[in-house]
Amino acid sequence: MKAIHEITSDLKGKDFMRTRVELFYRDFLEEAPSMRKDQLGEIWDQIKVIVWGFLYVEGLTNYVLHKIATKLIQSDRTMSRFWELIRQAKLRDKLNFIFEMYGITEEIRNKNGERKVLEMETLRNRLVHFKDVPTPVDLAPVVKKIGQNAPGHVLFDNLPDTDIVKELLKCGIEERRKAFLQFGEYLEKIKL
Repeated sequence: MKAIHEITSDLKGKDFMRTRVELFYRDFLEEAPSMRKDQLGEIWDQIKVIVWGFLYVEGLTNYVLHKIATKLIQSDRTMSRFWELIRQAKLRDKLNFIFEMYGITEEIRNKNGERKVLEMETLRNRLVHFKDVPTPVDLAPVVKKIGQNAPGHVLFDNLPDTDIVKELLKCGIEERRKAFLQFGEYLEKIKL
């Protein structure tokens, strides 16, 4: 495991220690896919990669923003107020702020995986905030196929996938995992 603690000093000579939990998220993300090969295992792994991937990128984004603010803001009170205002901002807005501040173009951002990560944001929100819309299904063909008196588990085994499951399975786990790791690595290399 990599070092997860960081000790910094402000301009007034005060020392601070913080735990960089996003490094835990990165380690989990690096080891995320399981050996299960059934569809339920695949769905579970997809969810883990998306959730842990966003925890990693959001934690890292907050870390970078905090480092920027610490450099630019001298007053502890002003820093505290600034952080209260910005910490709940949308991920996209935080990233735009960081990249605009350092003059990093959209082309460079996307080359380093930003677009791939942000394309998964809606799916993450549907999973985390339970914003999924029910998937309409025509039961008549399913009942015709399995018979009217089939047990409930047979019915559920023969239903089509819901929209969110289709979305989860549309992209490979490894592709998603690599997108988070690539973009996170890029964020970590920004010279503050």
